[in-house]
Amino acid sequence: MIEQIDRISRLSEEDWSKLESIIFDIRIKIISLDLPTRHAFAKIDDEFQRWVLLAVNTMMLDILAATAIKDYTDRRRR
Repeated sequence: MIEQIDRISRLSEEDWSKLESIIFDIRIKIISLDLPTRHAFAKIDDEFQRWVLLAVNTMMLDILAATAIKDYTDRRRR
């Protein structure tokens, strides 16, 4: 559990891709307080809903990570 996704994504795009692969390869669930679907994982008994929520969370994780990477790169450039 992390406060914000940018806590683990202040990396280069290449390094984030490596970390993301590790996270998904060993099936770590990232629960971030800035993901609006974070608590839904604990309440799902239906396998289909679990897969859909995982896909949505993964997409949101990628979007937030891309935003954090861009922000980090812009700050370093300035």
